[in-house]
Amino acid sequence: MTKAQRRSRNRVQIITTTPTTSPPLAPPISSPAKMPLQCTEDLEALKKALERIEAIAKHLKTAIQMIIGIIIIGVLAIHLLWGLAQNGKLTVEELTFTPLQIVGVGLIFSTAVELAYLLFTLGPDEAIDPIITGVAAILLLRIPSPTSQEDITFIRITEIAVYGLIITIFFWVRELYLNGEHKRKSEGSITKGTESDKS
Repeated sequence: MTKAQRRSRNRVQIITTTPTTSPPLAPPISSPAKMPLQCTEDLEALKKALERIEAIAKHLKTAIQMIIGIIIIGVLAIHLLWGLAQNGKLTVEELTFTPLQIVGVGLIFSTAVELAYLLFTLGPDEAIDPIITGVAAILLLRIPSPTSQEDITFIRITEIAVYGLIITIFFWVRELYLNGEHKRKSEGSITKGTESDKS
């Protein structure tokens, strides 16, 4: 055997005995379709939980506001009966000014409950009504007494006029918002009907 044959034989043995390493396996890739589906299911579950909490908060708010209304009626009845028992008749202030003050205080508490309920809602679309109620409550509390000339001042009358203007503006904004919501809902229903007709 010549030297050239020996070298080629050794070279063949080195090549055949060298271990071949297979490339590392790539980690399994998760299906991309399952991740959005899982996120959608989680969002739906979260939305349903929030809707349940909102429903409970709404029932609690309604119960508290009904209790406030009953208290207002009770205080008004006691006030009127007390005035009749003391004097045998009711004065102009007892018939007008004091009842408005009592209702104003009750509306302030009712507004506070309404604004607290907004923390459990999914959007700020119900914030206009309690603001109107709160401004109306302040207006009732700031109305001057008809029997006190000191309360009837230009500043007090201007303040009441500003409160009335604020209430008017909020009513206007509320009507614009409700009309916009109604228009969007009607357009959405028309679009859905068109799509169903095409299908």
